[in-house]
Parts: sequence; C-alpha cells; structure tokens
Amino acid sequence: MLIAADRGMLLRHMIYMMSSELITAGTSSNEEHTTASSDHTFNTAKNFGDVLGVFRRRYRKFIRHYTRRAGDIQRKLEEWHRKWSGCFDPEIGEELFTRGTDDAVRQQLQRIHDIVDIADNHYVKRRSPPKSKHGLQEWTCVRGGKVESLHTEEGHFANQGMHPMLAQALTIEGLVQFTMDKEREVWYDAHQVATPAVGHYKPWLQVEANHLAELVSLPKPYPEQVGIGEDNGEVFLYDYFLQQQEREQLHREEY
Repeated sequence: MLIAADRGMLLRHMIYMMSSELITAGTSSNEEHTTASSDHTFNTAKNFGDVLGVFRRRYRKFIRHYTRRAGDIQRKLEEWHRKWSGCFDPEIGEELFTRGTDDAVRQQLQRIHDIVDIADNHYVKRRSPPKSKHGLQEWTCVRGGKVESLHTEEGHFANQGMHPMLAQALTIEGLVQFTMDKEREVWYDAHQVATPAVGHYKPWLQVEANHLAELVSLPKPYPEQVGIGEDNGEVFLYDYFLQQQEREQLHREEY
C-alpha cells in the first residue's frame, strides 16, 4: 500500500535533488558526528537521496536543494505517473489516482519551466552558530518559500473577538516586526551588522532622524533606511473586507 505521504515524497524527488555536501563533510572527518539520539549519524546515510526522517529534519538547515533540469523533471514525472496510475489501495479499495490527478499532471507538465532554477545558486551562507559541534555551513534559501510560513506567524498577532480595527492594527504591526526580523537576519549573515537582534520596531523614527539630519546638512544616521512611499490606495485586511462588501453589494444591485 502506498500512502499519500509516500506519493508526495516520491513526487518531490522528481523535482528536487539535495546537495551531498552534508554527507561529504560528515564522512570526511575522522570523528563520527552524531545527533542527540546517537542513532542517526552522517555515516548511516549511504544514499543521500533517501535521507529522510529524523536525520533530514535535524540537518535540513545545512542541506541545499536544487531543481533538476526541465527535461529530467518531465521524464521523471511521466515515469512517476505511469508507475502509480491504475494502482489500488487495498485497504480502502479505491484507485490511488483520480481523473483530477491525471488532469493535474497534464497541466503541470506544461509549467515545468516555471519552477526550474534560473540561477546557479539560490542560497546564501549564514554565519556559523557559536560552539558548533560539527562546523557545517548553514544556508538560507532565497528562491522563495511558501506563504504559509508568514501565515503561521500572522495568526499570533491578534485574537478572535477583537474589534476589527484593533485586530488590523496589531496584525500590521506584527507584519512589520516579522519583516524587520527577516531583513536583519540577511544583514547579519552578510556581515553588515554585528548582531541579528533588532534594536526596536519603530522604523519611522529612523526615517524621521534621517530627515532631521538632512535639515542641518548632516549625514543620515540610518542610510539603509528608506523613506515611506506614497499611498497608492491599496488596502488590506479589514479595510479590504469593507471594500469587498461594497463591491459585492453593487454586483447584487446590478443583477
């Protein structure tokens, strides 16, 4: 029986391949580096393409993923579809793939070039953590990730039952803090700042300080801080909800 997680994992391998540098770094050392549980070591991962479970979760920040070439992705995806198409799950007595699955595969075969890496390297080096036990290089991917990572954080900025305007204000403030934290991490890894900690979460104060410095012909104290752009009329969150209600009301009146 092939469960859904297994199908997804195999499908992921059709698109991405992992760098073998982690295994090379671990096996080239005379010392065998182990994890806290001591039963997952670098040397136990013989085939890096099959590194799963605890080992991969613990060391994923040291692993770089690359997309395969478009031709390889197409060939592997077609092989994956032929292999599992028509197979049945014996426990539920249903076919693994549905008509929607076949349609999705055909559609995605037309969009392979949209996901292939357009640059040779989509990773930047991170500063090594203090007292690292294995000395491996950490990496940050700049390819772009799932928006769910932001949604997870966004869910903690406000609570249910709040006044809509209060919830909107707290959410916007939380998004500013989230963005500043991520920006500071990039500066720290690029050795542009001495600490990854953000001094404060009021960037408009730095903009004001730059403006006051310009008035007296002094250099800007925060040259990396850009000014606030002009309002383009776009709204978000509760304000967007109110506008959407107006649009729906107009639509109902027209029809």
